[in-house]
Amino acid sequence: RNSFSLFAALGNEGPFADELKKHNVDVTVYKLPDYFRQLDRDPQNKSKPLDFLKSAVCLSDYTKKIKKIITEKNIDTVYINSIKSLLYAAGAAKSAKRKIVWHLHDCLSRDFYPPWAIPLIIFQSHMVDYIICVSHTVKDYFIKVGGNEKKALVIYNGVDTERFNPCISSEFIKKQLNI
Repeated sequence: RNSFSLFAALGNEGPFADELKKHNVDVTVYKLPDYFRQLDRDPQNKSKPLDFLKSAVCLSDYTKKIKKIITEKNIDTVYINSIKSLLYAAGAAKSAKRKIVWHLHDCLSRDFYPPWAIPLIIFQSHMVDYIICVSHTVKDYFIKVGGNEKKALVIYNGVDTERFNPCISSEFIKKQLNI
């Protein structure tokens, strides 16, 4: 933290923005277009490619804003924390000729994404320099659907073992679950 400065460009206010501000991170919110914010994982595969295309039109100006921020603040590495932000931030960072790190949390599975979305995500992932997968399962799914294995590495999410102590007695759990 002492050898670099942090800047976060977020699509909306919320607990994440609040937490970053508590740690003196320079946070600016550039509200995402509402239509795009509504797109989410789609376990029932109801969303259509046309829905995404409509939102992509809204994102053109947003991507230009992000590129301008990257350039003006002389950001050398762009960290992308979601699939949704991958869709606009990767293009902005790549066109600004910056390094890109994408943190992949989800298994790219048709259980959660419509079939047309996965190739789009993989296409965008080709712009990224490194992909942090939160587990080997996430990495395996990424590779299975066409992701570049050489870019992907596994770094598990950190757990505060003082707060989440695994040494809980089985009796306590049985009592909580009434078994």
